Amino acid sequence: MRDHRGGGTFFWDRRDHFGTIASAWSPMMNYGVPYIYRFRTNQSFPAFSNCSYDGNPANGTATDGDSIGTINGFLDWNPAITDEPARWVVGLMLHDLASSWGPVVAPESLTVDVTPRRMQSFTVSPWASYAYTVARPHAGGVVQSGTLSADGLGVLTVPAVRVFRRGSVLTIQFSAETGVTEQPAPGTPRPIIAPVPSPLSWPCALEVTWARDGDAAIDLVDLAGRRVKREWRGRVVAGRQRSRLELTGVPSGAYAIVAHEGDAVASRRIVVLR
Repeated sequence: MRDHRGGGTFFWDRRDHFGTIASAWSPMMNYGVPYIYRFRTNQSFPAFSNCSYDGNPANGTATDGDSIGTINGFLDWNPAITDEPARWVVGLMLHDLASSWGPVVAPESLTVDVTPRRMQSFTVSPWASYAYTVARPHAGGVVQSGTLSADGLGVLTVPAVRVFRRGSVLTIQFSAETGVTEQPAPGTPRPIIAPVPSPLSWPCALEVTWARDGDAAIDLVDLAGRRVKREWRGRVVAGRQRSRLELTGVPSGAYAIVAHEGDAVASRRIVVLR
């Protein structure tokens, strides 16, 4: 779900099929009709991924991960979304959760990647550029802004959106100034960057599958497209190659790992937290 930016809310606890262990999230099992009807075919919604407050569901073994947790559980949005041909606006907020032992209070703020889904009028074109802002209405002012490009499938994700308990407003609109970025010729083989943990605060292994032999480079860039750091440069052969993603001196924020191989480029977004 995270890799494909499909959204979803998930809860887990220690219950079993026999009812011998109390379930923590029983009060959260009844969302009610108004919430469920948000997910209808004639209304867009924000798909959340890589929330900074997610629990760890781990690998399925009893000794791994969090015994009780949630993914995207504290996140909420106003279903009155502005969905226009060149503009998409959604109000985001946090809510407390109800458990069998009482309320679970949401944090004051968190970050989450937001992908507009099931748009009715708003158009996202492959490789086109879009400007975004994140405003905090109750505090007055914009807290985040930038320009992003949609991927080759026409999917646009705003990374690390700051969501506050009292609400944030995410606005995305087509950026006429930057237009459509140059794209490689059809059929050009591309490198593939394997998933990495996000958010990150330490060095990690980075695996890239290069499409062909030749000169290549791996850069860490910010959301404005400026190179923050050159991670690696050299000659490659087609196939998988492992290297080290070194984050020393990189401040907190949203970035992209970009692998260049001739005119073929691949990228993967990450969030660095200190």
